[in-house]
Amino acid sequence: MTETEVKNPTEIKPFEFIDQIYEWSTAELGQPIGLHLFDDQLAGALDLAWLLQQVSPHVVVEEEVKQLVDGGQIKTWTSPKGGRGFLLYTPEQVKTFKALRGLGRYSDDELKHIMASWNADIECTLEVLPYDDPEISDFEHIRRNVAEHIFETKRQIRYVDESSTLSTEERSKRLDWFKGELRKWDRVAQRLDSWNPAALTKEMSSYIERSLFRMRWTDEWIRIGNADRFRAAILQGYSPEVFFRSHSEGPSGFTFDDIDWAITLGSFSQTRSNGKIFPLRTPDFDLVERGMILRKPLTPDSYVELCERYQIGEMGRVMVELGPNLWNPPKRPGSSDICPECGNSFPRTLAAKRYCSGKCRSRAKQRRYRERDPERARLSQARYWKSYMEN
Repeated sequence: MTETEVKNPTEIKPFEFIDQIYEWSTAELGQPIGLHLFDDQLAGALDLAWLLQQVSPHVVVEEEVKQLVDGGQIKTWTSPKGGRGFLLYTPEQVKTFKALRGLGRYSDDELKHIMASWNADIECTLEVLPYDDPEISDFEHIRRNVAEHIFETKRQIRYVDESSTLSTEERSKRLDWFKGELRKWDRVAQRLDSWNPAALTKEMSSYIERSLFRMRWTDEWIRIGNADRFRAAILQGYSPEVFFRSHSEGPSGFTFDDIDWAITLGSFSQTRSNGKIFPLRTPDFDLVERGMILRKPLTPDSYVELCERYQIGEMGRVMVELGPNLWNPPKRPGSSDICPECGNSFPRTLAAKRYCSGKCRSRAKQRRYRERDPERARLSQARYWKSYMEN
């Protein structure tokens, strides 16, 4: 085996760590390694037998797993080609579900709601960071990813420039950073435009492969961070509706701070409007219609500290503003929406969810690319059909 020096990840920048993974995997495995923990394109190959094999070391018996899947606590995903199965991340959800149920704090219906919220959160992340289609060439992928970066960076520049909440100094600092990023991505786009995809040199191909590896691992890092942050919050005892203005991560895990009570209680009210009536939970108390129920007795000083830490004053003000709609919002039938890609109706489990499936997400990403650069898209299609006819 080739010996590769690996530094402590906490002592290096993310890209340096990603580059080390790239160097190691190409040297040891002959190709760059990928994670794809949330990629529903793999769902057809990850069946119940696979899931049972993954969770059996954690003393989850076969019948129990089948009941969780049949009952909807553990989601079955559908691949773009119609195969049904699970994500590589699903075993982590099974273990987490077992840990939550072991606490004896939640009813079966509330546990199902927590898991459904987790899956909706994963889907929301995939709306923003979809996986690349394996049937498209790496050259096309990098051009599309660069176009996405340029589009998003320009959008961020407009957002910062029009923001009324930033100070002049902070606005200038952010604009300088985003404009620097835009110049960088413009240079990359110009470089790619000058290349002939049918005559890429070894150096060009290596550049594309390494650049895509960085992009894909960065995206995966974000997906993992989002899912693990959600997992940490529910394991600490927070309801899925609780929204934090800030959090930090250290050796002992995630620390959550500064609950945004307006967003949290609004989301809580929306959950109740869908007929899901559960307490709003934190590690220290449950909020129910008759008031706060403390998890354990507190001294007066401890109670004052709790009120300051949770900003109970702000919570009370938001509750007054919401009035009766907090506890008794208008009942809503199952919320649904129309997928802008295929036109089919689908249950909208999260406000940010736009597409009915991963297949439609991928198509939409390709369509956005075509709309931004129709001539390049036309040439790409021409190359595809030329290649198709030659084979």
